[in-house]
Amino acid sequence: MFTLSKYKDRDKQHYTPYFFLPPTIDYVLTGPLLEEIKMLRDETANLVWGIERMYRTYYGEPVSGYDHSVLLQSKPSNALSDGKIGEDQDLPLKYRLMTSVPGNWIPFVPVHTTKLTIGPIDPIQKHIELQRASMINLSDLTCIRPNSRLLNEVPSPYYVDEAEVHRNGVILSESCQLTVWHTGKVFLWIGRKKFYGAGEGSSGLLFDSVSENS
Repeated sequence: MFTLSKYKDRDKQHYTPYFFLPPTIDYVLTGPLLEEIKMLRDETANLVWGIERMYRTYYGEPVSGYDHSVLLQSKPSNALSDGKIGEDQDLPLKYRLMTSVPGNWIPFVPVHTTKLTIGPIDPIQKHIELQRASMINLSDLTCIRPNSRLLNEVPSPYYVDEAEVHRNGVILSESCQLTVWHTGKVFLWIGRKKFYGAGEGSSGLLFDSVSENS
C-alpha cells in the first residue's frame, strides 16, 4: 500500500524501502475574496449560468460583479423589439424578441463533443459539455464578455464538463492565502476553492415574449 515504486529483475521484485510523507501545513491564513463565481442550472432556459458575483478590476481591486456591470452597460434600449420607439405607443401589446439579463450572468450552453468518442464519430456516443457563450448588450448589440479571471482565463472555446455543475450548483472562489513554514519562511499565493451551491435558479430570460404596452 505504501510502496513508491517497484520493478522486476528477472525472478526478483524490488521495492523502495522508503515512506514518502509530503509536506503539509496545519493552518492557512485566508484573505478576503478576490473573485467569486456561482454556477447554477436554469432548467427553464436550458442553460447553465456563471454568475460573476465578485471579480478583480484591471488594478486588482475586487468589486461587485452586478454593480460593475451596471456601470459598464448603458440603459437597455428596444434594439431587439419589433418596431421603433414611438410607433407602437398606441398598440395594446408589445413584442420583444429577447429579454435582458444582468451583465454579470455569463451563459454556458450544452453542446455535443467527441472528446470521449473512440473511432468513427457516432452521434449516440457524443459527450455533452457546457461551452461558454455570451449574451447581447441590447444597447449596442455587442457581445457581453466575462470580466473575471475564472471565466476569462481560457480562450474560446471554453468547455466545462456537464457533470461538474450538478443541480445544487457550484461556487468557485479565489483569495490570497498565507502560511509560515517550520523554517520561518513565509509563503503567499492565490488559492481557489470549490463549494456546493444552494440549488437551481432562473434568469428570467425569455424569447418571443408579448406584454402589455405601457
